[in-house]
Amino acid sequence: MSKFKEVNDELASYNKPADTSRSAASLVNDFPTKELYNQIILLTDSLKEMYSHMPDAPQRVSPSPAMEKDIRRLLDYIRRVNKLEWDMMDSSFPDTISYWKSSTTFNPDKWYGDFFNNQYKIQAVTYLGYLKSQAEDRMEK
Repeated sequence: MSKFKEVNDELASYNKPADTSRSAASLVNDFPTKELYNQIILLTDSLKEMYSHMPDAPQRVSPSPAMEKDIRRLLDYIRRVNKLEWDMMDSSFPDTISYWKSSTTFNPDKWYGDFFNNQYKIQAVTYLGYLKSQAEDRMEK
């Protein structure tokens, strides 16, 4: 019976209003956000390397099927880290890496088309650099 009381007390403590003594930074450490940011950084570096092997041309380029798969994986990592941080913070905070105006109108095909598919190589590489710097900034916080 005492074990039941301990478990019941523990569950009751979770249902109390938010503990103001815990900072947002300590909450971040409870979730795999740092790992997701690390994956974003590694994937942006890998994609930039792939782009570096493409010919420098004044026309627009399209990623290979393998690159498209990695770009869509990058998108998924960004979506997941935003969801984790959004869920544990006040919803008035903006997305950590902003690449769509609102989560209700996000369309991965539009995002892919706007930044990578049939775009200039420099545009895609610049955007990858932006995503990497955003992830690095968030990891430092």
